[in-house]
Amino acid sequence: MSKFLETNGFIGMIGEVDLKKELIKSLEKMSHRAWKQFSIINNKEILEVEDYLEEANSKISIGCCITNDTEQQSRNNIVIHGKIYSHENNELTNRIIDFINSDKLKELGYILKEIDSNYNIISINNNELIVIRDPLGTKPLYIGKSNKITAVATEKKALEVIGIKIIQEVYPGSIYRIKHNSIKYNTFREINRNIISRTDNHAKKIIDILNESIEKRVNGMKKIGVGFSGGLDSSLLAYLASKYVEVKLISVHKKNSRDERITDKAASKLDLEIEHITIDEEYIRKILPTIEYLIEDNQLMNLSIATIMFLSAKRVNKLKLGGLFVGQLADELFGGYSKYLISLEKGKEHVNKMLYNDIRYAYRNNFPRDEKSVSPFSYLVMPYSSINLVDYSIGIPLEFKITQKELIRKKILREAAITSGMNKDIANEPKKAAQYSSGTQNIIRKIIKNNETNKYN
Repeated sequence: MSKFLETNGFIGMIGEVDLKKELIKSLEKMSHRAWKQFSIINNKEILEVEDYLEEANSKISIGCCITNDTEQQSRNNIVIHGKIYSHENNELTNRIIDFINSDKLKELGYILKEIDSNYNIISINNNELIVIRDPLGTKPLYIGKSNKITAVATEKKALEVIGIKIIQEVYPGSIYRIKHNSIKYNTFREINRNIISRTDNHAKKIIDILNESIEKRVNGMKKIGVGFSGGLDSSLLAYLASKYVEVKLISVHKKNSRDERITDKAASKLDLEIEHITIDEEYIRKILPTIEYLIEDNQLMNLSIATIMFLSAKRVNKLKLGGLFVGQLADELFGGYSKYLISLEKGKEHVNKMLYNDIRYAYRNNFPRDEKSVSPFSYLVMPYSSINLVDYSIGIPLEFKITQKELIRKKILREAAITSGMNKDIANEPKKAAQYSSGTQNIIRKIIKNNETNKYN
């Protein structure tokens, strides 16, 4: 059966001149993503770099970051970064391929609208690039244009290196048709904003959807790593995932930090093995320029979170685990940040708008940082980013999430965790964000203060 060419990132180019040199320059900027090799699609043919350079001329191409040998079995020109999660995966994949190849993009939108998956897709069809991004924008994707080239890529630096200066994010939930002189797109899926009935059993429903999300995402894996802070989000994720697959907890922190104590305690109650990664200023100073380069950002908070992700993924790779599973987006879905509680004085509608915007714009603010920091070592998996869970959770009335009187955040998720059978003490454990409680942000703040970092290049 036909399938996508699965990659760890890609760049697509179209122009009025031969693009071979530009494509190679862009791919070199993403070399950390190509664990195995680069492959290039020139029209309908999949080529290695050497064969591609021997082509007489190429005005449209896709460069791919390949992670293993099995990817080369595909012989269509449709590339995916991410996964389509479905029990009918082959059938669904073939339907998507057929619609792209037949140029039935409106019908394709109807299919994509119902899919709970994390992906970017690109294809060459009728001398144009077809580009699709999932409704949440969970994988980074950028688009830009110069006088000679129009290009779309997983990383901004892959566009900057070929002279593209104005770069924008590809809009989530959209299908793009890209020619050299035109960029058109249609949105097939928006995030739901409807408030659901108060009578729903929210806790049970959350667990049902989250279980389904995890089960789909561990498919084919025997062992996974869970980025673990000992808090509610990662503990519930690890607890539920352990029903389907062997789980190894990965914790990054300073020696004698609060996280070291909390994670050991939580791991014991979950009856799961834990790997501790102990950091100090000297070690962070060495790796920080690499992390800046990967995430294309030098802001303190982003560097702090990315450092934890980077080191966790590196350990996942060393242990040969199937992927790094993280609890990202739970705070935005269930009101986990203190800013939501503080903002209640401005009214529920104001806070609901904050929650919605934080979810909607995660494709700009959070997802790219997390995926990029993991990309040299492992696959990032975010079960809370299930579009089904997002649609349901965003509509839960605010009083189920945060309560000003008791100063409780993520109230309904705590209830859901207890409903699932997870230890009550873990479910109710107060917890700061990992970048604070691990000591990571304090270390990086000190390094930045001493002007010891270098802006990515």
